[in-house]
Amino acid sequence: MKEEKENIHGGHRQRVKQSFLESGFNGFSDINKLEMLLFYSIPRKDTNVIAHNLINEFGSISAVFDASPEMLMKVKGVTPNTATLISMMRELFNTYENSKLDSSKIVLDNAEKISEYCVSKFIGKTDEHLYALLLDNNLSLINCALISSGTPNTSNIHIRKIVEQVVASNATSVIVCHNHPNGVAAPSSDDLYTTKQISDALKYLNVKLIDHVIVAGRDSISLAASKKFNYLFRL
Repeated sequence: MKEEKENIHGGHRQRVKQSFLESGFNGFSDINKLEMLLFYSIPRKDTNVIAHNLINEFGSISAVFDASPEMLMKVKGVTPNTATLISMMRELFNTYENSKLDSSKIVLDNAEKISEYCVSKFIGKTDEHLYALLLDNNLSLINCALISSGTPNTSNIHIRKIVEQVVASNATSVIVCHNHPNGVAAPSSDDLYTTKQISDALKYLNVKLIDHVIVAGRDSISLAASKKFNYLFRL
């Protein structure tokens, strides 16, 4: 009986894999996609049931990928290996997006390019990160430096780290960007204060702060492009 069930599951898995190889995820529901992913951490079991459990618990496939390993392992059928595999996905998404970006070829000379680049930095990030994009005279990206992650530091620590990066890279202008993982792409009073402090500090180095971009999911706001906040970037 056990051998018969294993043969049934094996045949089903092979059909699912073959369907994917022939036409990708065309015709797959989110349950089916998650079911197939779980093939690689749960041998010889019906992963469709576990996929249903996960979607029912978290509400969507994106919420499943954003869940912590601890929360995932509370779902019936989820093993430590499965929790690890699922948790890897959001980091892989971010790595995939950023690996396509060759900094030697990136020129951030308009708002659309800046927004696209900044949004890509936060794919899969579930806590707050702050980056400094260091540019040369041609607005080509020299380096994208991570300034902070997790619990936000004080603005003084941000400024010191950004200045260190500017000096190390010999940048002539800077764009800062950070994310609101569970919020909206709108500046808080602390965001505005920090932007002003960074702008003032860079002026002493004769370096211009071009923009501060705030990202929430696929949405973003450019403070420099906003009539309400662009005063922060005037020399």
